[in-house]
Amino acid sequence: MSIVVDSLRGMAELFKYAFRTFALTLVVVDGFYGLLLLWVVFWISVAGTSSLRFVLATIVTVSFVMVLGITVAFQFTMARTIAWGVAQAALGRRVFDALFDRVLGVSDGCPEGRYAVSQAVHGVSLAELEAKLKAAGEMLLTQNIIAANVPRALVWFARLIQRALIWATVRVILRYCLSCTDETEIDLLDLRQRLSTGIDKRIAEHLKYHALRMIVVVFSVVTFLAILMALGIRCVP
Repeated sequence: MSIVVDSLRGMAELFKYAFRTFALTLVVVDGFYGLLLLWVVFWISVAGTSSLRFVLATIVTVSFVMVLGITVAFQFTMARTIAWGVAQAALGRRVFDALFDRVLGVSDGCPEGRYAVSQAVHGVSLAELEAKLKAAGEMLLTQNIIAANVPRALVWFARLIQRALIWATVRVILRYCLSCTDETEIDLLDLRQRLSTGIDKRIAEHLKYHALRMIVVVFSVVTFLAILMALGIRCVP
């Protein structure tokens, strides 16, 4: 079963939280920055009584504002929703444990792990760890969600959340290892023990930072392209 569905029986509550966050963010972005962008585009491009410029400026502004609003709202919603889920049900810790269980070969039939002893003694390189974590992540993503009474929208949302959580967790683990520059070989058992405390906070912070970076990039690109298009429309007779 999906880690997200198994951890959050109240998936409908999580979905409602995400929907409210998305709607509010979309209204704020389009309502405030969208209007500002609209004014800038019209101020640059529309002059005199050219109806063609007015139509073009309207189309350009509405298109860019829609792209901006949806992209920013999606990034912000994912970061906030996962942070909420991490706080409510320790989703980050569960994904973290699931990844290491698969990397170490832990299963119901082999609770001690197939590689636990050898890896603890010899260690692995960062490249080997990255390959193992990615393979473990792919294994987690192939899990089927038992969804007899779960709507398709919630199943899709659970998969989306789990995918974001898995790859955020992988990035957090690898970045932590990179910060330990004095380690050429990594003891997996020791690494798991060191990272297990506070892993939820690390994952939430990573997702928030990634979302903020993406939002800044999207704002910058959309604003630049909108102004560029407005200058082009200004040349229309």
